[in-house]
Amino acid sequence: MHSKFLLAGILILFLAPLFGISPAWSEDIPPETVMVTVNGEPILHKQVQAEIEALALSDYQPPVEELFSQLIAKELLFQAAVKHDLVATDDEVEEGFQSVLKLPNVGSIETMEKQLAERGNTIEDFKKDLKRQFSINHVIAWKTQDEITISDASVEKYYKANPGMFEMIHARHILKRVPEEASEERRSKARAEI
Repeated sequence: MHSKFLLAGILILFLAPLFGISPAWSEDIPPETVMVTVNGEPILHKQVQAEIEALALSDYQPPVEELFSQLIAKELLFQAAVKHDLVATDDEVEEGFQSVLKLPNVGSIETMEKQLAERGNTIEDFKKDLKRQFSINHVIAWKTQDEITISDASVEKYYKANPGMFEMIHARHILKRVPEEASEERRSKARAEI
């Protein structure tokens, strides 16, 4: 369902170092430095760095304000998941984790541990982030389900109100074979017959 979409995002987030993406300024700030606090919850420098790395894979480098806005929005969505009891289950997290292990560039827990350790993370950190992402996904699905559900009656009403948009046009392609060396007169006659 929606977890596949967010699984792709979390994969980019954690596997970005494999592609050599690391902002130069990131080495000057300790990873556990609190960059901003959202309703009492800190967003750490390593989270900011991971977001930058993920966005760099898509060749998009937003302004700093936009980057922080995205991180704050994610934190608020996670807080909403907690508040509305939409936190992802351990089974969902484990299923997502197993999907990551099956990727060709991962393949085993040992490989993943090594990749994560290079960034100062652990398997538990990865699972925690999976849980956050899946929880955020639950909130988005919950908040948008009414907006994207269209009843048959609504579709029929729209169809009847806009008949011009749904006209059926039947087209045919009629060919008449004429030799390549045919005169222009013969070609014109064939066009007229068509």
